[in-house]
Parts: sequence; structure tokens; C-alpha cells
Amino acid sequence: MSASKLPMSASTLSMSAGTLSMSADTLSMSANTLSMSADTLSMSADTLPMSADTLSMSASTLSMSETTKKDLRTPAKVFLILTKTQ
Repeated sequence: MSASKLPMSASTLSMSAGTLSMSADTLSMSANTLSMSADTLSMSADTLPMSADTLSMSASTLSMSETTKKDLRTPAKVFLILTKTQ
């Protein structure tokens, strides 16, 4: 009986070693994922100031567009008045 249990014990030990190896690989992958997550957070933090600058530029562009519209309307009004009076 004891001899028949030995092969099963050996295969159980082999499976346990395989499980330990997989656990070590999983831990390694988890560590790599954490490292990538940290890099992603770092890149996101770097991107935030650029987004703020872009928003600021967009606001400036909108302001200039409104001014340009006003500047363009005045000559158009003058032209309309002149054409109506003739």
C-alpha cells in the first residue's frame, strides 16, 4: 500500500512545484502590471498641464473669434447702409 501511494505523492509534489512556479509567474506579472500602472499615472500627470494650456489657448482663440466677428460686422453694416441709400 505504501508503495502504491509513492507515485501519487511524487505527482502531487510535481503539481505543487508547478503551482508554485505559476504563483511566482503571477506575482511577477502583477509586479509588472503595477509598474505599468505607475508609468501610466505618471504620463497622465504630465498630460494634465498640457490640457490646461490647451484649454487656455482655446479660450483665447474663442475670444479672438468674437472680436473678429465684431470687426467684420461693422464694415458689412456700413456696406449695407451705403447700398440701401443709393
